[in-house]
Amino acid sequence: MTMRKRTLTCLLFLLFVGCISTPPKGQSNIEATPDSEMPQERHQNLPKDFHGDSLSSLIDKLEHIEESSKDEFKKTSERNAEIAALRVTPYRFVISPGENTIWDENYNKISGERYDADAEVMKVNLWVNNNSFFNTSPSLHITPTYTTILVEDYISEGKSYIGQNTYGAKAEVSSTLRRCYGLAIANVKQQPNTALFSLSFPIEPSVAKVMKGEMAFYVDVELTSSEYLIGNIQKAGAVRKATIASPVEIHILEKYVLVNVKEVGWYSKSSGEVLSWKKFK
Repeated sequence: MTMRKRTLTCLLFLLFVGCISTPPKGQSNIEATPDSEMPQERHQNLPKDFHGDSLSSLIDKLEHIEESSKDEFKKTSERNAEIAALRVTPYRFVISPGENTIWDENYNKISGERYDADAEVMKVNLWVNNNSFFNTSPSLHITPTYTTILVEDYISEGKSYIGQNTYGAKAEVSSTLRRCYGLAIANVKQQPNTALFSLSFPIEPSVAKVMKGEMAFYVDVELTSSEYLIGNIQKAGAVRKATIASPVEIHILEKYVLVNVKEVGWYSKSSGEVLSWKKFK
């Protein structure tokens, strides 16, 4: 083990026994996109128990602006003030590594934080995907595709009803609505199921066990500067129809905010200590 790796392991151990140490430099994960070296200076801590901004609330505000653009009784100055307030505000969203997942070729779920007990190595990856969305401009005859990160995922149960197929067989069908809110990244293009941010380091199993569930990603973004913020919400949807064998109807509604990512990092939720981070242009 190199001195640098020993140092990172010691820093993590001290952090989880209650001592605050200088954040380590980033290290690349051999299975994911390598990150550049992190700055030497200490990163500013996040507030303790920081939960981040609400993406669903931001989407509500953007949708309000889109609706108000059709309101002939609203003054332009009022609308421009609302737009300016949203555009100049930086946003920081928090993503749990356990909820940031991808699927491998064997349909095994891989989370953003995995421990390799044989190698005694922790692997941290903020996974991204690619999503295509409805055409938001009548003048364009294309479906935009962006690198995306899912931030909030809500599932609600709807009313049940009796369904019947063409052969007369009946079943009670339950209806489910899944609402997915995420970030559509305009300034980064990556392949699906790759890492926007990655880190791997050796760590003792006992310390790694404490770490699981204690850490989280943060993502700093700014809204893209589209005129009047119209079209900043990218939308998609799908329906899984119920069958007699599987009488569950699933409606999926996706809303992704078009942003430029500025910084991504990995931090302790309880202390706010930022252990590693990466900046973007």
